[in-house]
Amino acid sequence: MIRAIKPLLDEYSVDLYINGHDHDLQYLKSPEDRFYCMISGGGGEARNTAYCANTIFATTNGGFHYIAISQSRVYIEFVDIDGKTTFATNISKTAKP
Repeated sequence: MIRAIKPLLDEYSVDLYINGHDHDLQYLKSPEDRFYCMISGGGGEARNTAYCANTIFATTNGGFHYIAISQSRVYIEFVDIDGKTTFATNISKTAKP
């Protein structure tokens, strides 16, 4: 999947890649990439999640993302099953190279 999708993300100067999974919520960024990766999957079966070298935030046991998008930024909140924001961040829109 990395071989198929990453070149497109790079070619089109994507700032945020969002995908789903069934166990946890994650926010990742590899130092080699210009884009962030957000995994939204807190609605399925709970299990422990692990941090890796590229993990900015990760949590499990239910939740969702709230996302607000403008021309210059993306605002993201990670919300747990009780409705509490556990992490929030902004991604500024970068100029295309």
